[in-house]
Order: sequence, then C-alpha cells, then structure tokens
Amino acid sequence: MSRLAFMTFSVFAKPSSDYSHTTFMELARDVVKQMEGADGFISRSILIDGTLYHHPLEQDRSAWGDPANPTFTGERAIASLPTVLTLSLWNSIDSVKHFSYSHQHKTALLRRKEWFLPPRWPTYAMWWIPHNFTPTFEDASRRMEHLHAHGPSTVAFDFKTAFFADGTTCRPS
Repeated sequence: MSRLAFMTFSVFAKPSSDYSHTTFMELARDVVKQMEGADGFISRSILIDGTLYHHPLEQDRSAWGDPANPTFTGERAIASLPTVLTLSLWNSIDSVKHFSYSHQHKTALLRRKEWFLPPRWPTYAMWWIPHNFTPTFEDASRRMEHLHAHGPSTVAFDFKTAFFADGTTCRPS
C-alpha cells in the first residue's frame, strides 16, 4: 500500500521582521489544525524560515531529515528571504486536494499575494511513497526541482496531471 507525499514551497516577499509574517502565522496555526483533522491526513512537518515544526504525534522527528529548500529560486535576493516548506503525508490525492481548496487553507491561498513572492516555479508537488517510508526535506526538494525542470511525471506531479500509485494517470475530483 502506498501513501502520498505532498510538499508546498513559498518564499516570503519581505524579511522575517515584517508584520506580514505575523498575519501569516496567525492564519497558519488554524490551517495546520484543520490539516491535522482532515480526512486522509497522516502526518506532517513544516519548515518556516529554518525552524522545523513536526506533527505532535510524530514518533521519529529525525525521519524528515534536515531542512532543505529547493534550489531553483537561485537569485541572491530571493535566497536571502525566509521560506515556508510543508511536507505532509496523505492517503489519497483527493483527500489532499479537498483540504487544499477548502476552509482556512483556501483563505490562505486567496491571500498568498500579501505574504509571498509571485512564484516562477511550482508551489507544490506530490508523489507516491511506500507505506512505511517517510520522505526527507532534501528528497522532497529534489522532486519539486524535477517537476520544475521536467514537468509532471510519476517522479513528481500536480493536480492537473496526477498519477495513481501504479503510474497510470488520474483526474482528482
């Protein structure tokens, strides 16, 4: 049996000291609570400006690995800004899609221009993993880089071009 790994990545438009970070973090607390109660949710780790926040019930916090952002942002001005990277595990594509486009997360998506740079890269990627495997932030970042460089495939995909665990294409509801 497989599980779905789902990674999101955003770069803040302003330094950590800016008030916009406070408004983001206030909403993010509610989003994380809703994520943890969502159907199909398994576990998560979140990296905000270099600090890791693991799921409270996570047994082995080291399983997620060291912090690692995708390298495709490249520019020094961007690389010096704080980032948000979430890595979560789900039972299905439909469950993560439903969470992503409903409730407080939908509100956050609608407000993302207040907090983050307009992306020139994918803001999320997903892929299938074995049932007892936990992806690291480094692996997740490489998969997002692969999606950016090569487009959707079984290595990393998005909701528009998704794949079942067996490699066949699917259309999430």
